[in-house]
Amino acid sequence: MNNKFLLLIVLQFLLLFNSQATHIRGGEIRIIQEDPNSLECKVVFTGWRDAESGVEFGYGFLDFGDGTVIETRPNEFEINNISYIDFLQKVELTVYHTFPDHGQYVISYTEQNRNDFLENISGGYSVDIPFYIESMFSLIHGQRYESPVFNLDQSNFYYFPGNLNLSMGGYDPNNYRLYYSFVEPKQGKNSPVPNYHFLDSLKINHVSGHLSWNGYVEDLLPQGLLDQREFSAAIKVYQFDQFDNIVGYVIRDFNIITLENEPVILNNGKINQFEMHLGEGEVQTKEVLIEYIGGTVETQLISELFQYENNISYTIENSTVNDTTYHKIKITITNAEQISRDLPYIVSLRTEVTKWDSDFQKSASFLDDHTIAVFTNDNYVDKDLNTILSLDDQFNSQFLAFPNPAREYLNFKSNNSLEGTLTIYNIQGQFIRSISINHPVKIDIRSLKNGNYIGIITNQTGIVDKFKFIKED
Repeated sequence: MNNKFLLLIVLQFLLLFNSQATHIRGGEIRIIQEDPNSLECKVVFTGWRDAESGVEFGYGFLDFGDGTVIETRPNEFEINNISYIDFLQKVELTVYHTFPDHGQYVISYTEQNRNDFLENISGGYSVDIPFYIESMFSLIHGQRYESPVFNLDQSNFYYFPGNLNLSMGGYDPNNYRLYYSFVEPKQGKNSPVPNYHFLDSLKINHVSGHLSWNGYVEDLLPQGLLDQREFSAAIKVYQFDQFDNIVGYVIRDFNIITLENEPVILNNGKINQFEMHLGEGEVQTKEVLIEYIGGTVETQLISELFQYENNISYTIENSTVNDTTYHKIKITITNAEQISRDLPYIVSLRTEVTKWDSDFQKSASFLDDHTIAVFTNDNYVDKDLNTILSLDDQFNSQFLAFPNPAREYLNFKSNNSLEGTLTIYNIQGQFIRSISINHPVKIDIRSLKNGNYIGIITNQTGIVDKFKFIKED
């Protein structure tokens, strides 16, 4: 009887261990053909696991799509800890494989379990559903292929109340056109996970890959977000050639983890704000270099321009100058007819563990007079941009509003005369009030509600400066 009782305890323990295999939080597969004249490719699987679960990646199956399938082992995965999230780990498996011929192939990776308690898969009973991702690519004679390079890792955390803004996009090394779309996560080839529920308010910009979410889940959870919850999502990133043929795709399977009443991770970093004011139909591309000083970088680019599908895109790449590593953020803005207006558009670049290098030449901002204002959470930073002057230019004007955010008073600094009228609009462009000003300028903003505002200073000759400021208690 004692032996039977002991056996029962062991079986219950094993069953409990298996039911808690909640380690997989997402993944993707990239393919790199290093030599266009070779059929050998580097296949890189990147996955995310819960470091506290004690369960490792491994004993899954990597299918190359040509009849070759290999079983993985835990010791084959490279494990990287995430410095700002102690319970999350990034794993990578790199394999070289030679394909039999040119053509299209679908590479997939499968493991037995995905993460548990995913609210939008089978009502939260998701651990016994297999984790499956795939990527398709084309081997074309004489042409090199590489999967898209993504701006950021896909470790998404959402702190409510608030808005999630994150780049799930990137750039294509082959100069193919990228298109981003939500799809159902899969449990196998041509087999979506059961009872999947799309988050209605989770949006993706089809051109830039910018993801946004306001945290609305009442259609799934009537009580809303009351505590920590986890949700599953997947984005399919298509590659189109010049003839609009699909050359490849990558599926980015990821989880969104919601946390209540916590400071946003990125609030400890700098917020660098640019203003854009373009004529109709104009296109501008700007590059910003920020020094890389941490083990990982989370970067958000936030702008109301993301509500328009074709108006803003950006990439984040590494760049090394004089043995210093920078992240080069390349931002392209197109002012199409539907967004033409007199007010400037604000582009906020928020970085966690980066700093501006004051000795490196910065690009101009998106103001029509080629000025820039760089803000931090505490105060303003006065930057020398070394901008190249155009013909007939005598100097570059410079304007600062500080502190920003502001609580009671807002100060202005400019090498232009600020005598005139300050008109304040809310972020939707609605008129708030006008104030007569003289230089130097200090205005009382205590009567304004908390939020984002746009200010335009005008005199008899026209617009002197435009800027954005934040009012908070």
